Amino acid sequence: MKVLLAVINNPGDSKDFIKYTYQMANDLNYIPHLLYIQNPEIYSMSSGAIHPGAQPIGIGVESDKKNALKLIQEKIKKVRKEFPNNIPINFSAEMGARYMVINQFISENNAEMFVLENQSQGGLWTSDSANMDVIQKVKCPGWMIPNGAVYKPYKKIVYPTNYNEADIQSLRRLIALTEKFSPEITALHLTDSADFKEKTTQEGFRDMIEKETNYNKISTEVIHARDNKDTGEQINEFAAEKGADLIALLKENREFIAKIFKPSTTKKVIKRTKLPVLIFHEAV
Repeated sequence: MKVLLAVINNPGDSKDFIKYTYQMANDLNYIPHLLYIQNPEIYSMSSGAIHPGAQPIGIGVESDKKNALKLIQEKIKKVRKEFPNNIPINFSAEMGARYMVINQFISENNAEMFVLENQSQGGLWTSDSANMDVIQKVKCPGWMIPNGAVYKPYKKIVYPTNYNEADIQSLRRLIALTEKFSPEITALHLTDSADFKEKTTQEGFRDMIEKETNYNKISTEVIHARDNKDTGEQINEFAAEKGADLIALLKENREFIAKIFKPSTTKKVIKRTKLPVLIFHEAV
């Protein structure tokens, strides 16, 4: 089976994230691997120089790693009691820059996707810088899961787009990945225009999707950008109205992604709907 890499932020408070990952991996037919990444910066100074009698750096690193693995194992046991099946859950701990450790794991273990937990207080579109660094630098599909999210099968998916040709390949991958759920997929375009050209572009994109994906549960919708709301906020509102379970994006659509992830409305959007986000990189 294929490997799904899930990055643990806080081993002591990881049960909900492990539960979500376990259920998702089971449905998508993946083996989950939980990875705790130690940040080398917090071990950069000798603790003994500040607190006489404290453990040297090497001992501190090993102690933290041992404790983290113990906590993760405890959480796995609790999750298995709730969802008993035969899928194994592997786990490990490594030290290094987060994106570098993830890239190395993916390369050495043929992992096809990774999962991150978003602990930002501003919703999915204002994720912390460490997660965004991973999204930018790890070249495989990545999932961003809201803190405390409860897993639901992906029956309704919103795919924001500005009619990028690379979207076709991503939609094919999305369909293949979620085929078990036979989801309704809405290709959503935000625009400032309402002219004839915009309408014909939408119709042409819809025709191309139907022809190239051979999937009959994809629809296209256009909504108009509003000056008083940023792009991410409008996407979340649309997804909520649709009852969506997932938002999927193509990272290579750089101009569009830049609009979505701008932090200018962080305080306004704390109460927005929080949905999992799947971010594709353009296939090579």
